[in-house]
Amino acid sequence: MFCFVFAFSSSMKVKAPYRANQLKTLAALAAFSGQTLQTCIDARIVKTGFDPVTSRFNFMIKDLSERGQLFQARQLLDQMPNRNSFSTDIIISGYVKSGNLTVARRIFDDTIERTVVTWTTMIGAYSKSNRFGDAFKLFAEMHGSGSEPDYVTYITLLAGCNDLKMAKELYQVHAQIVKLGHHLNLRVCNTLLDSYFKTGGLDSARRIFMEMGGWDSVSFNVMITGYANNGLNEGAIKLFVEMQNLGFKPSDFTFAAVIGASTGLDNTAFGQQIHGFVVKTSFIRNVFVGNAFLDFYSKHDCVDEVRKLFNEMPEWDGISYNVTITAYAWVGKVKESTDLFQELQFTTFDRKNFPFPTMLSIAASSLDLQMGRQLHAQVVVSMDDPDFRVSNSLVDMYAKCGKFEEADRIFLKLSSRSTVPWTAMISANVQRGLHENGLKLFYEMRRADVSADQATFACVLKASANLASILLGKQLHSCVIRSGFMNVYSGCALVDMYANCASIKDAIKTFEEMSERNVVTWNALLSAYAQNGDGKGTLRSFKEMILIHKNYALARKAAGQLFNMKVLRDAAPYVTMSNIFAEAGQWDSVVEVKKAMRDRGVRKLPAYSWVEIKHKVHVFSANDDKHPQQLEILRKIEMLAEQMEKEGYDPDISCAHQNVDKESKIDSLKYHSERLAIAFALINTPEGSPILVMKNLRACTDCHAAIKVISKIVGREITVRDSNRDCTSNVIVEEWKDSFGKNPSASRCFLPILAAFLEKEEVDYIRTQDLLPIALY
Repeated sequence: MFCFVFAFSSSMKVKAPYRANQLKTLAALAAFSGQTLQTCIDARIVKTGFDPVTSRFNFMIKDLSERGQLFQARQLLDQMPNRNSFSTDIIISGYVKSGNLTVARRIFDDTIERTVVTWTTMIGAYSKSNRFGDAFKLFAEMHGSGSEPDYVTYITLLAGCNDLKMAKELYQVHAQIVKLGHHLNLRVCNTLLDSYFKTGGLDSARRIFMEMGGWDSVSFNVMITGYANNGLNEGAIKLFVEMQNLGFKPSDFTFAAVIGASTGLDNTAFGQQIHGFVVKTSFIRNVFVGNAFLDFYSKHDCVDEVRKLFNEMPEWDGISYNVTITAYAWVGKVKESTDLFQELQFTTFDRKNFPFPTMLSIAASSLDLQMGRQLHAQVVVSMDDPDFRVSNSLVDMYAKCGKFEEADRIFLKLSSRSTVPWTAMISANVQRGLHENGLKLFYEMRRADVSADQATFACVLKASANLASILLGKQLHSCVIRSGFMNVYSGCALVDMYANCASIKDAIKTFEEMSERNVVTWNALLSAYAQNGDGKGTLRSFKEMILIHKNYALARKAAGQLFNMKVLRDAAPYVTMSNIFAEAGQWDSVVEVKKAMRDRGVRKLPAYSWVEIKHKVHVFSANDDKHPQQLEILRKIEMLAEQMEKEGYDPDISCAHQNVDKESKIDSLKYHSERLAIAFALINTPEGSPILVMKNLRACTDCHAAIKVISKIVGREITVRDSNRDCTSNVIVEEWKDSFGKNPSASRCFLPILAAFLEKEEVDYIRTQDLLPIALY
């Protein structure tokens, strides 16, 4: 009868949630068994010192806590005539599970009688919340109180140890584990292994593994995962083989770690072999393993395999969708990513884990502000406090879409600013032409002790180039070297910077010192020559490139592709295209190009030249008739024209892209903005003093020749700094991918060559006439 009573009584904890029902059940049980209520023996009563009242209260408190009714459970706790440690442990555990560590700690601090369970519960709460510092402090306090931890305490404490800063504390805990003999416990050793891997203690993890008296599947899982996460991929594979040889069965965690190692090895064939093995063991039906393979194939650009596997998986979770959506985005399949994201929205998965960063990057790269705003609205609805990746992506999206106020607002609200949002804001300011602001942000970024990456340096180098500050550029050059980012991309940015600062020698030197050269680096050198008006140097370097690449056909094809692009956001290619048609006398084609510009909303940036006289800047446009000294300027130009003719100057009417007679073309060339600025400076500055004129666009070849003659006539040093000679450098080249593979930047090598041809340079291996049919194709 005793055994029957005990079994029946134990089952009551799930069938009697309320006190009245419990009392009825106990009374019925007593009547049935022929015993009084006081003689019933219950496991809970034994734990509470044979106090049935305390036992009943504990049961009801536990039931309310498990159902989330913590307020009622707390009230019941306060009503208990005799509470014990079990009562307190239950209520603390309830608040911990609800995430309310503040109340849990308050109750803990008010508890006088604390058992190992009480301490362990609170330590575990901090550990699971990634507050290992607080967990360790409480663990030290536990030792000071005289309460000795058991093996569960150590496992609970170490479970959340993933902070590199806690390596010292981990060693102390390890010493205590050995001292108390818990190092013989396999579960404790496995937890130690995991903790050492997460805190960078690879050697310690290896030593513990080798000194363990025995292993299980968990031991190997931890080792394989730790090796893979720390880049020791070959070691992870060897451990997997050893695990098989010793007869340990792999689990879903094993396969996920091995797949990660094969991803790190960049070994598609091995990964496919593992895939076959997993299919045979039926683990492929496990969503965790399936997601690992999705990630593997996506990182090898095997998007077809990703979609096939995704369709074959018996179940999905949010990660399945995230990986597949990102895989499509990575290879530029925007529609597939967007469609799958819309499908994801109709699932019940946690919206907080939706791939918002990926989708925002799509909106940023496609300049789709409407899509970006819709995603932002979903973020606001889904998250009370967006994580740093989402916030960074929002800053980048708004900045690239030209909504700088929104980008600034989100940036200022970021609690932790990484390299990504800083770079996005620097880039946004540089794109707007606010180069000083971009550099100011860079200095603030450095003061905030945030490391710059190659994208950051590319932005600030562009800013220094536009400011024509070679001193600043050299400082940044030094900074790039110290930061360890002296590679192909930063080298190209430096070449561009020196070229823009008119320091062709430094540009050439930087190019020659680059340890690696490819099409991108050669393009940077070609652009440097072209920007500084050295057409012969441009073509000479191009010939050298054809010899360090043997790819002349590719360069010719690049020119043709430039003029066959369907979508261009930059006016410069249209202008170049129009100029080529004009030089060939194809005026109908010129009209078509201008119509295409209007239809696509592309506008040519007006040309301006300016000169500073007596701390005042005077700005001129072509055929400008608004300046107060207009008559004096025109007289000066006419006088110079007569003298220039005597010097043998012959106007290059090919630079006058108008369908008018020859005399009208010659006349129009005289009133280009830089010539008006030079005439004004000659009138208003002392004889013999140098003249510096700045221009926002590339100067034509006729003006180059004319300025040289004017300088000789007036006996002055005249410098015209045109800040954008390489007017096609910002062409969007995505549409060239079909013709030039996955390296569309290769096609850009021909753009400065095209500029050099337009400069009418004499070359011996190709003529301008040879280029025109290709351009017009």
